[in-house]
Amino acid sequence: SATQMDKIFSDIFSGIGHKMFCSQFVTFTYQFAATQIGLNPNQVLPINDAKSSPSVLANKLQNNSYFKEVGYLMPNER
Repeated sequence: SATQMDKIFSDIFSGIGHKMFCSQFVTFTYQFAATQIGLNPNQVLPINDAKSSPSVLANKLQNNSYFKEVGYLMPNER
């Protein structure tokens, strides 16, 4: 629910009981935004944020109609 997502979001930013890695944070952020606009977070990004490795997240985003892939940040080759 939106209330549950608000509490988790608040706990994350206060540092209470949540250790996160980057893809977990990205997954949660998309799911949080979905609840704020009235969508079911699992409808937008149906994965468990605590178990979302970078490769799983990338795969889910590529095959999701809610997202449009723009490109990749590549190291500057000299």
